[in-house]
Amino acid sequence: MASKFTNGQLLFAIIFLGAFVVSMFFIYRKDLKQTRGTYKGVYRMFIYIGLVLAFYWILLKIIG
Repeated sequence: MASKFTNGQLLFAIIFLGAFVVSMFFIYRKDLKQTRGTYKGVYRMFIYIGLVLAFYWILLKIIG
């Protein structure tokens, strides 16, 4: 099966992805120092969203 991309396109995608991940890592580390207190307790929101989705899934299983 032939590849849909040329070797140059694949090389560019790999280099771009690597540079993007590395830059996002450093930006995240820098931003973490500035916003440490801003998102205190955000884990509770993830728990609430998970509970709502679980309730919805269970409700669909019971009704459907």
